[in-house]
Amino acid sequence: MADTEKRWSAWMVFFTGVWRPAVTARRTQHVTLRKAWLIHLVAAVLAVLLVSFLASLSQSFSDERYVLAIWLDDFAMDMVSEFVDQPLESAVVTGLVALSIEAGFLVLAFLLMPWGAADEKMRSSYAAALRQCWLYTADALPIILLVSAVIIPLGRAHESFYRNNSNWYEQIEAQMPAQPELTTTNPTTQELEDFNKAMAEWNDQHSRMWNEMWDEAYRRRPWHVRHGGTIIGYTICLTFAWLLWILLRAAGAKRSIAPIPHPPTCEFCGYNLLVTPMDSRCPECGEPVLNSLAPDVRPGTPWEHRREVGFLKAWWRCSVDAVFRPQTIGRQIRLITPGTAHRWFFASYLPIFFLIGYAMLLGMVQGHNWATGDNEEIHSAELLLFAGPAFGYINGVCVVAILLLAAGLVGIYYRISETRNLLSGTIQAACYLSGYIVFWSIINAVAASAAMTLWWMLSLGSYFSTTMHSVATHANYEYLLLLGWLGVNLVCFGVYLWLIVRIMAAARSTNK
Repeated sequence: MADTEKRWSAWMVFFTGVWRPAVTARRTQHVTLRKAWLIHLVAAVLAVLLVSFLASLSQSFSDERYVLAIWLDDFAMDMVSEFVDQPLESAVVTGLVALSIEAGFLVLAFLLMPWGAADEKMRSSYAAALRQCWLYTADALPIILLVSAVIIPLGRAHESFYRNNSNWYEQIEAQMPAQPELTTTNPTTQELEDFNKAMAEWNDQHSRMWNEMWDEAYRRRPWHVRHGGTIIGYTICLTFAWLLWILLRAAGAKRSIAPIPHPPTCEFCGYNLLVTPMDSRCPECGEPVLNSLAPDVRPGTPWEHRREVGFLKAWWRCSVDAVFRPQTIGRQIRLITPGTAHRWFFASYLPIFFLIGYAMLLGMVQGHNWATGDNEEIHSAELLLFAGPAFGYINGVCVVAILLLAAGLVGIYYRISETRNLLSGTIQAACYLSGYIVFWSIINAVAASAAMTLWWMLSLGSYFSTTMHSVATHANYEYLLLLGWLGVNLVCFGVYLWLIVRIMAAARSTNK
């Protein structure tokens, strides 16, 4: 990119960062880390004040005081009194919280580092990611406002409805049949049997009538009160996805980078070919020099030529080659001019990850029904419309985090062994291995469903003998199941790292 890109003030991120993250990132790349941290600090303080003010605003609906009075009395004065009464403890707690938040931003910058890495020093890649993390703390303000604009009115409607219908439970209980009682203090065996039978019938009738009346009362609630939790959940998920999109767009924006001169090397062994004739062979491995330095070497992956090759064919070839022929992909990707095709390749898999997460929840529900003998409705609206999508969404977010983590770890490995920043290649390899992550996600879904099913079975003990249940209990089966599930995922993660390393073994000496 040309150095003539128009520069913006760092403070513009408060106004444009949430809407135009890539443009803002390009035009604020000149901002120093010190200035970016100042923006981060100001945004964090404003976010704390905004949250406290909105909490006071929510409280003011049921309080006779003005919102400013509530804010000053319940937040500002409480904080001042805490520091006056317990200065040392308050300072230590505040410091630990602040350090934890800053450590979280450092970790977030490490995760984002490969996404926008280029042929540069690794510390430059990390500094660029950290700059975006600090600058885009400003996006917390509109996101807090958006979430509050949903939570506060729904919370007020929920509180108002239940305040006006506070006698619901009494009305339902008043219509319940009378509970049977023993008429004598020393009942006979027959009287006890009759009483127990009557109690069982009463419990069944009471439970049935209660559920019917509760369902009727549930249906009488306004739609926004009845589904308030679902609406809030969707709002939080969508705003978090929006924030993730902003960070990825900002971290992946093009930057003005001074090219690092590299001597021409053999693509196969890394031998320096600076003085080797073009029509000869590599003195180290014997490969023709033209196979490393010819203009048509490393034309890019089939996905980069998907318009000529065909979308599905290119998608399939990259998916299969990355897993079963990693060196083929490794000899196609470019490190100095990586492009952005790999990002769109990974994005094409996101719907699949969503569906796998959705199916994982359904598998857990079916396992619960089978293990406990219950008949929890798998087609309920709450399950299909909120819980299922939430699981799918969480699965997608976890996949993004794992992909970035793996690319960063392999990049550090090659930085130590090859003394070169190969992050621009490791992120491509990680993205083109999306097909393997699908396989891993399916294994994880099956393992999680099986672990939860076994947990319910062992908890109830209905499917195990007394001895088996006793052994499982003394062995802390909760931890065993958790360790088993973690072990399966750690093995899959190890294979994922190994595949990235294999791809990069064929890409580490690229000249393009």
